[in-house]
Amino acid sequence: MKLVDVEQAVGLVLAHDVTEIGRDRKHSLFRRGHLIRAQDVPRFLDLGKRHLYVADAPPGALHENDAADRLGEAVAGSGLAPSEAREGKVRLEAALDGFVRVRRDALASFNALREVICVTRRSYHRVRTGEEAAALKVLPLLIDHATVATAEALAEDAGGLVEVVPPRRYRVGLVVTGSEVASGRIEDAFGPLLREKLAEFGSEVAAVAFSGDSPEEIEIGLRDHLARGCDMIIVTGGMSVDPDDRTPAAIRRVADRVLFQWVPALPGCMNMLAVHTCPETGQDIPLLGVPACGIHHRRTVLDLILLRLAAGVLPDRDEVDAFGHGGACLECEDCRFPNCTFGSV
Repeated sequence: MKLVDVEQAVGLVLAHDVTEIGRDRKHSLFRRGHLIRAQDVPRFLDLGKRHLYVADAPPGALHENDAADRLGEAVAGSGLAPSEAREGKVRLEAALDGFVRVRRDALASFNALREVICVTRRSYHRVRTGEEAAALKVLPLLIDHATVATAEALAEDAGGLVEVVPPRRYRVGLVVTGSEVASGRIEDAFGPLLREKLAEFGSEVAAVAFSGDSPEEIEIGLRDHLARGCDMIIVTGGMSVDPDDRTPAAIRRVADRVLFQWVPALPGCMNMLAVHTCPETGQDIPLLGVPACGIHHRRTVLDLILLRLAAGVLPDRDEVDAFGHGGACLECEDCRFPNCTFGSV
């Protein structure tokens, strides 16, 4: 430890706390271990500190704020704006209204470095512009440059650890099944509910077809919607194990591949998702089979699927297998979906 003029202390490590005393408070403005920067000199002089006890900074050391500013740029994916670092912390704020998406494996590897941490909201959390989606913190006051470079490369290679994506909007075709609805014996209750639900995710119903129960009739409705240019098709009803429930067979006739049928979450475990690949464009068009429980429950597995589709993710079997953890909808009176525990992973 040595005593130096404050102007000569830049790049050295403060060896003692420097306290600011005001009328209403007393606090440490600079803590021991602080790496002194040029912009700190006027503040020391304002406190009457013309000399400081200092120690040499370790070779290759970075101040917490300098490191955090660098890492903020690396960690933030699209749709995020990093704040200026303070006390080694950077807030990552949404630059648009949308959904949080977290690269969980890369996030775990980043946090395993121990000297830096990044914390996020859950994937598919809905955020508004300016809301915090994540934050990172450099833990020591001085951090080795090599550690920062490793963390930076890890985040950049992943394209950022977290991002906010705008809702993807679909033109949806509905196929409402059931001879009782197609014949006019009862009024369709599903269509109005789905219009309202899809509007939450920024999508709209472009066309509706009513079908009997046979796979051939349902297939006609599906193919008509494809010909109309719909980029998502939802088939309602006919998804249980009753003999007249033939919707899955019809979807398989049109699909190029089935992603899953039956989901470990309630209500709505009998949901199905397949895709038809447009031969002209190569676009994957989601084909959903939805059980009738959606008429009686405000939130079902369908909401979990639509949320991911709106966030630009085509969920596969592995993803929906994880729904069981958090897959029990509590049917809260003050529903806050998707910012709740239902289906959160």
